Amino acid sequence: MTKRDKNNNVIISVPASPGYEHLETVVLQAHTDMVCEKNAGHPHDFLRDPIRLVYKTVNGVRFVSADGTTLGADNGIGVAYALAAACDGVCRPPLELLLTTDEEEGLTGAQNLSPDFVSGRYLLNLDSETEGTIIAGCAGGVSVSLKKSFDPYFMDEKHAAQFSFYTIQISGLAGGHSGTDINKPRASANVILAKILASVAGKMESSELEFRLIEMTGGSVHNAIAREASCAFMTDIPFETIERCVFDFQTAVVNDCSFDEPDLQICLVKCDFPEMVRKYEIPEKKSHVPVLTTKNSSRIISLLLSIPHGVFEMSDKIPGLVLLSGNFAVVRSEFSAADDEEDGNVKGKIKIIYNLRSGNEVKLKEKTKDLMNIGKKYDFHASVFSSYKPWEPDLNAPLLKMCRNVYQETFQKEPIVSAIHAGLECGAFVRIYPGMQMISIGPDIIDAHSPDETLDLDSSARVWTFIKAILGKFEFKKG
Repeated sequence: MTKRDKNNNVIISVPASPGYEHLETVVLQAHTDMVCEKNAGHPHDFLRDPIRLVYKTVNGVRFVSADGTTLGADNGIGVAYALAAACDGVCRPPLELLLTTDEEEGLTGAQNLSPDFVSGRYLLNLDSETEGTIIAGCAGGVSVSLKKSFDPYFMDEKHAAQFSFYTIQISGLAGGHSGTDINKPRASANVILAKILASVAGKMESSELEFRLIEMTGGSVHNAIAREASCAFMTDIPFETIERCVFDFQTAVVNDCSFDEPDLQICLVKCDFPEMVRKYEIPEKKSHVPVLTTKNSSRIISLLLSIPHGVFEMSDKIPGLVLLSGNFAVVRSEFSAADDEEDGNVKGKIKIIYNLRSGNEVKLKEKTKDLMNIGKKYDFHASVFSSYKPWEPDLNAPLLKMCRNVYQETFQKEPIVSAIHAGLECGAFVRIYPGMQMISIGPDIIDAHSPDETLDLDSSARVWTFIKAILGKFEFKKG
């Protein structure tokens, strides 16, 4: 039997193998969406083009990645495991294959499941990324949006003659998952951009000089560390001063031992007025370049500098586990006719997306409040558009104990039992299905949420062996 709900979550009921009918139903769960990231300039269209696979072998280990894009192993491999378990020849109790949607957008598919959609009370989440580790808990998360509209000034060629126009492009950063990679020595392109702009704007040696933002773009999705960012601005600060700021900052980041970003590139380009007109002109204001005022530009830069990024607190219960972190995920600006203006007045708009994670619900709420207060300080509208609770570990749960024993019997070694600083759909399930016992497992996936995403194929085979062993030795009886 198969059914689908209004959010396109799907559940497939699979009968037990002969001799396993007396056992409780096991839910095998994975999500069907992926993060769509690609390298700058790559022509791939995620809506139309297939993922192009790249295979390689390193020191006898087989890997697969994609050509310039994310692979989708997160969580395509989980979907593959679930479907494979329904095949003939796999010894299994009754199964429910739960395939959820929009996990990467905030667990929205899982969070909107109805209480009667799933009947099983033992669940294997197949969305983890480290072989040999059984995950028994995960962080909760909150995504916050900061928005503000501005009245732009339209610069014509005559008034622009005393200024110069520039673009800055930041690229070459490693990026990665905003949960599992946030404690690694990786820089955020959005943070770098904010600090460079602050450094340049700080060179205004007198009130006669001006610095005006035109456009900002950084990051792509809420759950990935920003790998690339760019901006355009207008100023009468000397070119040599700006160039020195950029050079000094790039050198400082590359040489900073807290970062491992040897491929960082910061490209400064001086542009002329006609080029800016071609790039930013809008129909309502021909032959003009839209710019923000120096005052608004300064306030935006101050806000960007105030946004915290990185690890804030480590767990005192599980060594090496991040307890609380934040990701300055996305910044976008644009000029367009205001939707609420009949006369077509043009507005400048800026939007920031920020993602918080914590294994402690109280700390998550406190940090969310702090961030929203930062936005309000600079007159930005702050709102939460996605949130989910932590899944707190129960290290004495019978399902966890059984799976640990199965792993030991199968591989002759103890698995690692831990929690993860990322959002798993288990955090939604504990709210909708109280009393459900869960674990999360998966193969080695490297650099998820980035174009360097790589799946270890040999690890994938061993995890499949583990899944079959769990199902074949499942011990919980109905009633």
